[in-house]
Amino acid sequence: MPYHDQRNEELKMAEEKGANADAGGNGASASKQGSPKKGARSASETKPPRSGRGGKSGGSSRRAKSNGPDLRKDLREFASARPDGWGHDDWLRFLEDLQQRGHNINDRDQIGLMLERERLSLMLEKVPGVGPRRVQNIVEKYGYVWRLREADADEISREAGVPRQIADKVVQAISPS
Repeated sequence: MPYHDQRNEELKMAEEKGANADAGGNGASASKQGSPKKGARSASETKPPRSGRGGKSGGSSRRAKSNGPDLRKDLREFASARPDGWGHDDWLRFLEDLQQRGHNINDRDQIGLMLERERLSLMLEKVPGVGPRRVQNIVEKYGYVWRLREADADEISREAGVPRQIADKVVQAISPS
């Protein structure tokens, strides 16, 4: 019996025993697959091997490390090289560069939003007393440098939940020179 036929039979038997009923499963390929089609490859044949074997068993995080390009890293590099912002031609060249690196650039608006958030994060990370959690809170509330520039220290303190002294430092740091 060819391997794929034998594997299909094993999957069918596992389904009959109720292995598919548990969606969270124990990680067995049968619990993640639907009814296999004739000649279909098994999950172990089609999925790349997981990295980091031998570490914690089961692990709470199921997010696999991507072998593809790192968009956040590219956004951060672009924004950090242009702390005062960028022009339309820079933006178009950046999108072209992203595409050449293997990123999907179909949703340019989303990439632009992510880039603005990264720019704001970079500015806030330089402010003394503003750690990762405060950066995240401020970025979530305002999203853009220009929105944060429109806010006063009282509003920043109230909306982002940071102490007034820190909000004063933020206002000073993001004010145009």
